[in-house]
Amino acid sequence: MVFRAYFNMSSCHQSCVTCDGQDDASCTSCNSTSFLAVQGNDRGYCISCSTEVPVHGYAGIRGCSRCMLPSSTDTAPVCLDCSEYDYMVSIDGRSCVASCRVGASSNYYTRQCTCIAGYGLDQGNRTQGCILCKVSSCALCTDNADICNACEIPFGLSLDGRSCLTVGGCPANCVCENNGTDAGTTCVSCEKRYFLQPARRICLHSCPIGYAANPITNTCDLCPANCYSCERAIEDQCTSCVDGYFIYRTDSNVLTMGRCVPECAEAAVGPCVECHAILGSARYCSRCSQGFFPLDGRCVSTSDQQISACAQTDKGLCLKCALGYFLHQGGCYSSLYAPGKLVCAAAERIDPTAYGTCRACACGYHRTSDGGCIKCTMTGCFACSSSPDICTFCSNGYYSTQVSVDSEEVHCSQCAPGCLSCEDSSPSGCNLCAPGYFWTSSVHGCIRCDNSTISGPLKGIKGCKQCLVSSSETSVVCLDNDPDSPFAFPPLSTNKTTLILSITLPLAVLLLAATVITLAIILVKKRKTTKHGLSTNPVTLIAMVST
Repeated sequence: MVFRAYFNMSSCHQSCVTCDGQDDASCTSCNSTSFLAVQGNDRGYCISCSTEVPVHGYAGIRGCSRCMLPSSTDTAPVCLDCSEYDYMVSIDGRSCVASCRVGASSNYYTRQCTCIAGYGLDQGNRTQGCILCKVSSCALCTDNADICNACEIPFGLSLDGRSCLTVGGCPANCVCENNGTDAGTTCVSCEKRYFLQPARRICLHSCPIGYAANPITNTCDLCPANCYSCERAIEDQCTSCVDGYFIYRTDSNVLTMGRCVPECAEAAVGPCVECHAILGSARYCSRCSQGFFPLDGRCVSTSDQQISACAQTDKGLCLKCALGYFLHQGGCYSSLYAPGKLVCAAAERIDPTAYGTCRACACGYHRTSDGGCIKCTMTGCFACSSSPDICTFCSNGYYSTQVSVDSEEVHCSQCAPGCLSCEDSSPSGCNLCAPGYFWTSSVHGCIRCDNSTISGPLKGIKGCKQCLVSSSETSVVCLDNDPDSPFAFPPLSTNKTTLILSITLPLAVLLLAATVITLAIILVKKRKTTKHGLSTNPVTLIAMVST
């Protein structure tokens, strides 16, 4: 019998959320900042995710704000989310780190280090992180790095994924015109479980950003115009939008998808009087007409009995939000999906005395004493601590300089153009190039994919937006997803609507994605010197669209 269903909250130990007894070993569930250390009969202790001192034989993880035990036999939790001070979960989930190791990057929404293109997780020693794909000429590989998902152009993937084949006839996993009897014939469809990427005419395990997998035709279908990513290639199933657009949910039961419409469009936001609330890179309604209030950036009627997000309204504003929502610039927002999750990582859902507040703000925002979120004021700041003016971590494209020896405060300065991570502002100080750029040692810097005028063995390709450097480091290959591009591989002549991909360094663009759907695949450069603690072995440089 579970007493918690009948007793009031004081019947349980203070560490429990639900229980079947009154001591601290009788918890049956814990709050989101603790994990349940089961002792038997599905009950046990609630241990704080961040405690470093063992309690009843269990210890948490420094800087971890949300965690879980992989199984009842484990004694060490796996971190799911870190605080704003230690903001990324390591590859093995056992620590919070200031930056991911070489070969990995973090997805903003999961804040989990994952392997980037050209790398796979070393399953034999997860603490070592990501290792180079073991398959020659492989661009994307699975865990353990021995199975390839997609090969570099112009190679084709073998059926077992263990080799990238020279394209002399029909590429691997393809059905070609003329039955593939002529050298260089075009792939027109794919084998089962593969999807045809129209722009590159190759078959992939999964579709790139800007495309949706069609299981009926086995093709990667282009997302609708103004849609950055989509579940299916239809208008009302966009999962994130390009700059200046936001998701308008046409079905109230579907919270993570919708149609991309211009920001503040009356048809989408309703009777909006003021449209000044900024979340991510789009504007949302901040004040509605009398009898309405902003909910997730749209105006909804205060008389709608099914809507209980706002506890107190006045003159088109919400003054106090309900549990599960947080108040931001005149409206109530959920932290479970966009646009609210761009500002608040977790709204208060447990403490009734703190309803309407944000328990943990998203990266780039400071949590105020009243549970609100204010954007960090310093340009290039990724996380600010005691106030919006005190930055503790810098965004991609910036490097940090400690203000004083005894302070955690840092000053953020911009890297050289095209650089995502650097030691200083010089081109040679770059450790990682941004999407749309490639590294070349001839000029010791990041070069735009479309820069074809530079001197040296490696040149960009006119009109190219995304590219990679071959594993032999002798040529640059364009990876554009746009099928209308004359520089796609191979060129196609179509009249399809193109997806506008906005790839810039500011954090606002990195915050566009609305669901956990996209890998942050970026241009990687591993330099031939150990000046910055990197390996001496040259690697393939890969640039694809990031999330």
